[in-house]
Parts: sequence; structure tokens; C-alpha cells
Amino acid sequence: MDAAYPKFTTADLCERFESEDVPYSRLNSRAEVIDDPQIQAMGALLNYQHPTAGRVRAPRPAAQFEQTPSSIYAHTPELGEHSAEILRELAYGQSEINQLIEQNIVFSALEHSDPG
Repeated sequence: MDAAYPKFTTADLCERFESEDVPYSRLNSRAEVIDDPQIQAMGALLNYQHPTAGRVRAPRPAAQFEQTPSSIYAHTPELGEHSAEILRELAYGQSEINQLIEQNIVFSALEHSDPG
């Protein structure tokens, strides 16, 4: 089968499957997803401003409920952005957290941020 697929375009295969009543699903490339009519109609992609990455496109949460709508409420975290916060929730003291960071056991974005 793998050798046969390159002989056809996606459109050719879709047409053949349709004409033979074969269940199938088209797999879009990343670029095709953005322009897909279903994706656009569903509003499945959201754009937001990330504090360090700039303008970002991301999928909206899949579950959408009329009474409890969902959305992106926070940016994608940077590596180590929440390390200290999570350790504090696990009852680590600040001196223990500092020691873990200094020993490179835990990465903290705050410790590696550009001061200028």
C-alpha cells in the first residue's frame, strides 16, 4: 500500500473513495488545516498574544458548552516558568527551592530570564 499512495493525488484518492462508497477521512497538512472550511466554521483556531513568543495561533479547547464556554485563559508556559510555584504547592520552602535551582536539579525561568 505504501508504494501505491504516491501514485495518486489526495484529490484523486478522495474522488475514488467517494465513487466506491468507501469510508475515509482526508488528512490535511498543517498549512491546509488553517484554511479548512470545517476548522473555520468551528472557530477551532484562536490567536492570542504570548508574552515572549508574540502572536500565537493555537487550537481552542475542543469541548464547547453553551452554559460554560471555554477559551484560552493563559499562555503556554515557558520552560521552568512555574517550577517554583509548583514546588511551593508541594510544601517546599523557598530555601529548598533555591538550592534545587542552584544545583540545576530544577530549571526556573525566573533564574534564567534576561534582566535587561
